[in-house]
Amino acid sequence: MLDFLKANMRPSNIACILALLTPGTVLLFVPSLARWGRRWVGAVVLFYALLSTQAGAGLFARTLNGGYQPITSADQARGAKVVVVLGAGSLNLRAAGRQLSFVTAEAGLRVLEAARLFELLNAPLVIASGGATEHDVRAAPESAALQRALIAVGVPEDRILLESESKNTRDEAIVVKRMLAERGLTDFVLVTSPLHMRRSLLVFEQQACTRSRRRPTRARAIVARKSVSAQRAVAAAQRRGVLRVGGANLLLAARLAGIGRRGYG
Repeated sequence: MLDFLKANMRPSNIACILALLTPGTVLLFVPSLARWGRRWVGAVVLFYALLSTQAGAGLFARTLNGGYQPITSADQARGAKVVVVLGAGSLNLRAAGRQLSFVTAEAGLRVLEAARLFELLNAPLVIASGGATEHDVRAAPESAALQRALIAVGVPEDRILLESESKNTRDEAIVVKRMLAERGLTDFVLVTSPLHMRRSLLVFEQQACTRSRRRPTRARAIVARKSVSAQRAVAAAQRRGVLRVGGANLLLAARLAGIGRRGYG
């Protein structure tokens, strides 16, 4: 059920649109409630009309990013040596015993942001995170598609580490924490999208708090909004009539092993 909701309950997904319209449509056939049905359908149409504009999509994204400021210099990353890119789905093509993986549009924007950070932070390690989420056991993990995309935008293969075990964000937090601990690293930059950012923060915080034996301390968080290249990609998608409100990328730099529950700062 969770996988179904994650895959279909996005504002840009036709299943989500139909789910929002269905209650109003049903009310239209009840004479005593038809007025409310018209209001419901009208509200949904107005919501999507606003969301399909650049201003509306930008406003919606700002309500999700929590007011974090962009990372514009290496100093703002506070010594982070690792960039962690969370997966956002991949497409696997298989034929004649061969397989080819591609990132989704949302994952591609995360890759572009990771490439920008790679240059800004003087070639840190990049962890491409995402296991096989398809039910087919032959499916390649999302990390493989991320790796291919990262290489295509200029990140050297020897600076990329693959996290291919996870099935969800909680798994990613657990495995990434272990990978960093094995290398003696704590500070990192997390690349994700607005619709995923707050949940990612909560999940990484919970894993750090419940599994670290040290007394929790306050986290050091720095978040950056989407890069210029990502902005252009989203604008182009909107011009084509493609609604991708999750296209803006956000970055979180936090001390993983010492994240506390009291907040960020």
